[in-house]
Amino acid sequence: MNNKRKATVAGMFYDHSAQGLEEQIKECFNHKIGPGLLPKEKETKQQTLGIIVPHAGLPCSGPFAAHSFFTLVENGFPDVCILIGPNHSGSGPKVAMDPSGEWETPLGSLSIDETIGNQLTSSVITANSQTLHQRENSLEVQLPFIKFLSNHLQKKCSIVPIVMSQQDKQTSVQVGKKLGKIIEKENKKITIIASSDFSHEGMSYGRFPPEGLTADAFARRQDKHAIEAIQKKDPDLLYNHIQEYGISMCGYGPVISLLTVARHVDNTSVELLKYGTSHDTCSDSNTCVGYGAFAITKKIGNDHI
Repeated sequence: MNNKRKATVAGMFYDHSAQGLEEQIKECFNHKIGPGLLPKEKETKQQTLGIIVPHAGLPCSGPFAAHSFFTLVENGFPDVCILIGPNHSGSGPKVAMDPSGEWETPLGSLSIDETIGNQLTSSVITANSQTLHQRENSLEVQLPFIKFLSNHLQKKCSIVPIVMSQQDKQTSVQVGKKLGKIIEKENKKITIIASSDFSHEGMSYGRFPPEGLTADAFARRQDKHAIEAIQKKDPDLLYNHIQEYGISMCGYGPVISLLTVARHVDNTSVELLKYGTSHDTCSDSNTCVGYGAFAITKKIGNDHI
């Protein structure tokens, strides 16, 4: 394959060596804030339609993300992970997708599912490898988890990477509807991974909490509004809460896309697996980022979109 994306944040957001990264991921699962053990597949009557995961450095957000990936494995490891994250640089098309090739990790490469990628290209989703090959952590930090679990379970998993530089409600819903149509007709087991950190508060972000509240306390108060909307599977409410309360959640667009899919699939449920902030793992009295891990599951049966 000539379209290979090199790892761009290895050595910063996660360990650059295979051995070091494997140990780092195991620590995320075994961490006191994590699930406490490595996941195993089990017989279940539900499937993971999607997960919401943070995308900070693994020492800070990894134990929270591990909860989402734990559920992903328990309900049957997917054939394809469609990853959607914010494009922090804001460059390129409003929604860009890498349609072919592979993405490198220190644990090995993950191939892009070109069949699904070709189906996703539309007026709202643009095939644009150049945009996704820039330094962007929101999707890249999910790859070590996926590749580690693929190796651990000895099961192949391909990916479809998508980044959003435009996260308005209309665009986010359009992406969700497109994803829903693909999932409806595909026989492959597909999971959507929506990548987002929650509130960013404190000096580093130029945001100062109201008098009497720490950055940590204010982030938790803000995030309650976002969590409420997600638990209700309500993309409109999430968008309205983001606007009304000024919640500095960086990947609300990908989450709205996932909720749009979930809202139109029968027998789905949302579970908050773990919530906390960077104060729980990487203490900094002046700055705080919220981390939420969610799973959206569906009962296996006659689902329709």
